[in-house]
Amino acid sequence: MNKKYEFYTLQQIYYFLLERPNFLNTGEFNKIQAFFAECHDGDSTSFKFTPPFKFSGQFGDKQEISIRLAPEFSDRDIFLKWSENILN
Repeated sequence: MNKKYEFYTLQQIYYFLLERPNFLNTGEFNKIQAFFAECHDGDSTSFKFTPPFKFSGQFGDKQEISIRLAPEFSDRDIFLKWSENILN
């Protein structure tokens, strides 16, 4: 199966975000939002949050992502595996 979001690609996005100044000082929601904003294929105006748990945008074949069951961002491997499953 050909995946749009390979684990190693998501891992690169994760590490890229960690390099942002003060990124680790932001809240859990902001970290997850930044991650999915980077995964989003369109421009920033088409990436939106719909309370309480959904991001809307273009994520390969998907247009909505639910973060209701998202693990902690700091649990890197668990978060990345969950992201890979939800995006593909």
